[in-house]
Amino acid sequence: MPRSAWLAVGIFVVCTIPLVSVSPWLLILLVLPVLAGVHVWRSGVDIGQDGVRVHAVLGSAKVPWADIAGVEIRRRGELWLVRREGGAFRLPTLRLRDIHRLHAASGGRLGLPADA
Repeated sequence: MPRSAWLAVGIFVVCTIPLVSVSPWLLILLVLPVLAGVHVWRSGVDIGQDGVRVHAVLGSAKVPWADIAGVEIRRRGELWLVRREGGAFRLPTLRLRDIHRLHAASGGRLGLPADA
């Protein structure tokens, strides 16, 4: 996740504070920036020699290179890792603009699409 995402979480905290100061019941609103921070902290993709590990807020999944069929580009430039036996994992921090970095990090195991 880019470091600039932490700036957005900080702004979210600052914007929440005036609302919380109105009433003690609104303290529950501080949970929202905390959840956003957890999302920024946990989400990511690790690419290694043995495969790809996709991290999400509530867990992670590891896919070995032998099980990866390729990468699919979906709406809004989202990248999805497609498995050979079916199913796909969204790569949460990667977009179409990162396809060349993904190809380089995979050591050429993931081919580039024709329109990239």
